[in-house]
Amino acid sequence: MKKIEICDLLEQKANIFDRFLVSTQSLRDASDFQKEREGIEQLIKDRRRYIDAIKGIDSQVETLQRDCPDLVSPLPYEARQRVSKLFKSIGDVAEKAQHISREYEEKLAILREEIKAQIVSTRHSQAGIGRSRADRAYSLGKAKFLDIKL
Repeated sequence: MKKIEICDLLEQKANIFDRFLVSTQSLRDASDFQKEREGIEQLIKDRRRYIDAIKGIDSQVETLQRDCPDLVSPLPYEARQRVSKLFKSIGDVAEKAQHISREYEEKLAILREEIKAQIVSTRHSQAGIGRSRADRAYSLGKAKFLDIKL
């Protein structure tokens, strides 16, 4: 029972990792962050859900290993080969997803810096406009504030 269960859990984990990779690739391929914001938010939620599912499977595998420390060694040769292939597949997919995530994070960091620079330049230009109007009004002898005495 436990021997079959470990293989099933690893297959579930491999399938979830594949879906995680697809979501990660979709995030990387998103070209317009402003227009595709809702889609991006959904992809991020999907990725979080996949991560939680993977953590749940990992805790089940740990429980099985704690209950039976030599869980994989008594498996038949075919099952051990299957487990080995599943571990390799999971590792490969996780490595691809990590690489793509790094690309995406770098893309977001660049976009963040660009937006930050735009905000700073806009703030400076707005401050300059306000000061020049006030300076002109002061030099012309116009009141800066309204006199509301009765």
